[in-house]
Amino acid sequence: MTSESIIALALLITSALTAALFAHMYRLKRQTYLLLWSCGWGVHALHYLTPVLTPLTRLFAPRISLDSLTNLFAAINLWLLGAAVLLFYCAARLYAQLKPMYQAVAIAGIGFGIWVAAQQSGLF
Repeated sequence: MTSESIIALALLITSALTAALFAHMYRLKRQTYLLLWSCGWGVHALHYLTPVLTPLTRLFAPRISLDSLTNLFAAINLWLLGAAVLLFYCAARLYAQLKPMYQAVAIAGIGFGIWVAAQQSGLF
């Protein structure tokens, strides 16, 4: 493993523990914003999973083109980071006792996914 993947693994563990903390707080208080914070930290932890898996794919799948796999992992990585941001946004709006605008956030998530796919395919 490279130093970058070791750092990503440490950040993955830290984010997963933070997600577990907010899940525990949700079980105690049953507030929806805590559930969204837990989901946001869980998605943020998954965001660090792709840098951890990239070096391992060279070992277990040597026939797969490394460039295409790296582009796929980069696209997934960017989309997961955007999804975590949108979940944190909804949680902050709920905490401030505002309407979370789920439909606009879902449209933004789909739009962000399309933008990431277009960027990784080389259109930009």
